Amino acid sequence: MTSSAGREIVSGKVVVDAPGAQRRTGAAVAACGVLALPTALSLLEPRTFGGDALAMSGALMLATAVLYFGGLGAAAAAGSPLGSSEEACEGRLYQSDGHLFVHTAAGSWALPRRALKSAFYDREQGRVVFFGEDHLRIAVWVRDESDATRAIRALGLDRRAPELALTREGRPSRVLEGAAAGVAGLFVGLLFMLIAVIAMDSKLSPPFGAGSMLALLGCAFVPIFATIRYVARLGAPLSIVLGTDGALARTRPDAVYLRYDAIDAIEPCDRGVIVKKRDGSDVFFHTIEPELLAAALSERMADEPPSSSRLAGLERAGASLPAWRDRLATLVDAGDRYRLAPLCDDLLAAVVEDPHAEADHRVAAAFVLSRREQGAHVGRIRVAANSSAHPGLRAALHAAADGELEEVAIGEATTRRASPHPSFGRALGPRSDEGRPSAP
Repeated sequence: MTSSAGREIVSGKVVVDAPGAQRRTGAAVAACGVLALPTALSLLEPRTFGGDALAMSGALMLATAVLYFGGLGAAAAAGSPLGSSEEACEGRLYQSDGHLFVHTAAGSWALPRRALKSAFYDREQGRVVFFGEDHLRIAVWVRDESDATRAIRALGLDRRAPELALTREGRPSRVLEGAAAGVAGLFVGLLFMLIAVIAMDSKLSPPFGAGSMLALLGCAFVPIFATIRYVARLGAPLSIVLGTDGALARTRPDAVYLRYDAIDAIEPCDRGVIVKKRDGSDVFFHTIEPELLAAALSERMADEPPSSSRLAGLERAGASLPAWRDRLATLVDAGDRYRLAPLCDDLLAAVVEDPHAEADHRVAAAFVLSRREQGAHVGRIRVAANSSAHPGLRAALHAAADGELEEVAIGEATTRRASPHPSFGRALGPRSDEGRPSAP
């Protein structure tokens, strides 16, 4: 398909990082090596195959080892930093028939447009980065911010909170860790198999039947395939959702929410970014792309509004959920007749969209607004919800857009946190008098 068949989105120097296919291929190759191992072991029976059995078995076992460790290495090596414009090549992006097409001198890619999750304009590097499913990243160096804004809007990503995907470790360290994990997986698998043989020998008389042999192989394969799965996920990126209210850092299974107004300073370093909080504690984000994360957080902090919106009558003030719901229901038709403040639609919408307003105020304003004029403002509420990085607040606003108050989500939103246990790095603890982080 040529570019004449679609509408060009943007052109310039392009870098594509698409590690998903390489991870799956490497894992599949490693699995094939494991599955070929029983065949190699079966050739060790010289009475059946003659004197050449050892040579044949040795060659086949070497091949299975190459497949196993080669596949693990390929899976662990998938994914790399986006680099600089000097490392990029000329290319263009265009869309046609609901798909995005990327053409560069290094290759071509096509993906459904719905596979794109978000986009972010990196002012420091002068590039727009598109993030997609399966950890796909596409970086395009553009002339100015207007080109970036136009490309983001053309792909319908301007109303979504950017979700950065940042490489955590370099390829050499990932490959070494994958090889070490592979050796450990084989050792554990053989150990499990030996334990199973001893257990079966005490209960069954050799030779073992087909069912017993399958049980033995299963004991060996379970830890080995668990190792393959682990190695295939070594390159999983650090995910940072940049909401209007704060940033959510998440890697399975944990997540940590950080409000922008709680940040005092941002310090990039060789192995990541140190975020200094106003309460004296520090948080470390582990990534080998610290410049991109530091630029994103600094930009969001610079966009903070000077004050927060507040309307009397929206606060929960310790009331039970039914009592709060009943009180808010009386405001649906109150309009400008309410006793302390005119609760017109524009003021309510300002509270919903204000990232610095209290969480219960935003949810209450969304609840009242969603019940006015047959839900005419529901779309605006959902845009505000999708702009938040806090999962609890996002869920509470979506529920309010449906005319509901979700107790669990509201409780999470008001705590201003997502999880106390970060898996993306570590909390460095309070700073010492010299301003450096103290030991955890």
